[in-house]
Amino acid sequence: MEENRSLWIYSVPKAVLDATSKEEIKRQECIYELIYTEADFVRDLQYVHNFWVKPLITQDIIPDKRRENFVQEVFWNMADIEKVNHVLSQALLSLQKKQHVIKSIGDLLLIHVSHFDPFVAYGAHQIIGKFKFELEKKRNPVFAQFVQNTERLPESRRLELNGYLTKPITRLGRYNLLLREILKRTPEDSPDFKAIPQVMEILTNYMVRVNAETGKCENIFNLQQIEERLSFKSPADHVDLSLRDPRRQLVLQGRMKRKGNTSSEASDLQVFLFDHYLVFAKIRYFDHLEYYKVYRKPIPLDLLSISSSATNLRAKRASTLLAYNRASMSNSNSHSSLPRASTSENLLVNKSNASTSIIFYHHGRKGSPPMTLYAPTVTSRKTWMENITQQQNIVSNKRAVYTVRNLIERQFLSANKVYDSILINNTKPTSDDSNLIDNDSDRKHTLLIGTDTGVYIRTDSSTDDYDDNDNEQWDQQQTTAKRVIALDRITQIELMEDSQLLVLADKTLWTFPLADILDSSSSSDKPLLMKKGRMISTNTAFFHVGECMNKTMVCISKPNTLATTTIRVLEPIATDDNKKTKTGFSIRRLVRNGPVGLRPYKDLYLPSEASSISLLKTKMCISCPKEIGVVDMKSFGVQALLDPADDGLDFVFSRQDIRPITIYRVQFAEYLVCYNEFGFFVDQRGRWIRSSYILEWEGEPDAFALSYPYILAFEPEFIEVRNIISGKVDQLIRGRNIRCTNSREGTIQGSMNDTYNDGYQVIFQLDRINSD
Repeated sequence: MEENRSLWIYSVPKAVLDATSKEEIKRQECIYELIYTEADFVRDLQYVHNFWVKPLITQDIIPDKRRENFVQEVFWNMADIEKVNHVLSQALLSLQKKQHVIKSIGDLLLIHVSHFDPFVAYGAHQIIGKFKFELEKKRNPVFAQFVQNTERLPESRRLELNGYLTKPITRLGRYNLLLREILKRTPEDSPDFKAIPQVMEILTNYMVRVNAETGKCENIFNLQQIEERLSFKSPADHVDLSLRDPRRQLVLQGRMKRKGNTSSEASDLQVFLFDHYLVFAKIRYFDHLEYYKVYRKPIPLDLLSISSSATNLRAKRASTLLAYNRASMSNSNSHSSLPRASTSENLLVNKSNASTSIIFYHHGRKGSPPMTLYAPTVTSRKTWMENITQQQNIVSNKRAVYTVRNLIERQFLSANKVYDSILINNTKPTSDDSNLIDNDSDRKHTLLIGTDTGVYIRTDSSTDDYDDNDNEQWDQQQTTAKRVIALDRITQIELMEDSQLLVLADKTLWTFPLADILDSSSSSDKPLLMKKGRMISTNTAFFHVGECMNKTMVCISKPNTLATTTIRVLEPIATDDNKKTKTGFSIRRLVRNGPVGLRPYKDLYLPSEASSISLLKTKMCISCPKEIGVVDMKSFGVQALLDPADDGLDFVFSRQDIRPITIYRVQFAEYLVCYNEFGFFVDQRGRWIRSSYILEWEGEPDAFALSYPYILAFEPEFIEVRNIISGKVDQLIRGRNIRCTNSREGTIQGSMNDTYNDGYQVIFQLDRINSD
């Protein structure tokens, strides 16, 4: 009988059936199925209202104070859907009564499907309704009994409530399946041939909206549940995960096993992969809900490295932690080249469980020891590693401020450490000298590199070398750097008056004519003769060249006994050059000034060691182990940079384990002071600017570069790019044995281990991404 009801052929007179073609019968059967299933759908919604909503509202099943809210949360706007579809169903039944053979159904559907918006709201909220329903069953025995009794009623047709709660979205998805069958059997001259595709497009758009809103709602709901049930061991361990941020995403969650020395010590951890952090938490149960206590400090994704096995770690322990690729270091997140896990962790990885293990590393000053967890299956481990890597790439691409461009590869061995580099942008002679131009004038970029084995020079013939992001072409255009000064352990090089190169080699300071260096790079395969150089100072720890008092100053730091220091300040002066030069044009024509010498300006004595010098308009700032001293270059009076009477600076004065590194003038009367653990702002009187941020570095930087509004903190494992206005880290660039080699005049260069060429260093340049 039920089968007969569902077929069109049993609903029409025999005469109508005999007069209808076989193809049209098939079409009418499809239309009939749409009509009677719509009526069934509406009856199901009415059943939910009569057998579930009404009793829950009128009977004492749910406590009165939350009864109305519970019904609203579980059934949401199902009543609105029933109203819309009841009207549609009545229209379809009316059409069926008027016409045994329905000629067109598309126009009617076009009128009604435009009112299907309640499906979108219902679908988005469905996950919350199911959660509330299941939780109430566990917590409320009276409600659980009511559910059991109602689901056993004949009217329920042996279907649980969850089955009815999913019917609206199931029905929305089924419409197009039914319409597609009708369309297949619709002749081209029928109005439905054009109308039905229009209806299907509208329904498809509704499904797209439902899926999108469901995803948003599910994400928000899951984040809210996690936030409400996630706790930290102590306030000191707390990390603001901003789980209510509209941009926050829960990418993946699941359980992994933590194993101890015995099987009894094994326990599960809940792992949450958010769009910005990875969180591990212990699980506990209370009142039928899971609660989570953070097991270790959450790991920012750009400070996270992962590996699939300890074996891989041992094989590649000397490689880069998170390798840069040839296009941009910031866009790659490798998980195969990591530091070795501790011995106790390695012992856990055996043949039976190694295939599911993941080793997690939290890098930086606030990091934690490596931790090995075990996924339930090999497939699960693959899913975790792929999602982590993919999300790290998304974070890296989204937050990138700089790209990393390799300047020199496969030339400098790791044993020949690169300490310093200078980029010289040569300019062409003026038009008056155009008749004298030779091949030397075609050079656009010259890179000088100071290493353990001497000064090297690399000259490029075209500006395209430094502007082209096509790395394959860049590799083809690279020329080999040539050694031009054969001195050992060169830790610093610097230009003076654009005519002399100062070189600090094994604590001895030399000066060489820049023009001779440039000439030597193109005219001979041998290094510059040492007789071209002139020794300036011995026993030199470091030196600094800068502008102060409207003049160039060369400041030489010479350590004395008993941890004292002499700062010898020299002033460049013009000297006569009686030597004859070559006739015609020479590379010297590209050098702005003639030969210069150095004459003593002032000797300054410090009662402590000095680590760096910064020159301001009329002041010299000297970084010492405990403080930064400021020398007035007019009166030569010395005072501490920080005001000892400012109690706001107690976070500095109370620490004996921190050291200052450098200072930058950010704007008028505002200075950024960089210590090895944090940076902060002071005014011209050395008082903390309370309205500013304290910049707590993620790592332990040993060098800095300012490129407003960013401060770049260099440490061996990564470069931290932080916005000094917002105080937030905008990018972390990972590597191994990173050094800052150049931060002059907006150019930022460095060296690090080359991931792709073991045993070599790569010299790179950071290029600011155009925000436009």
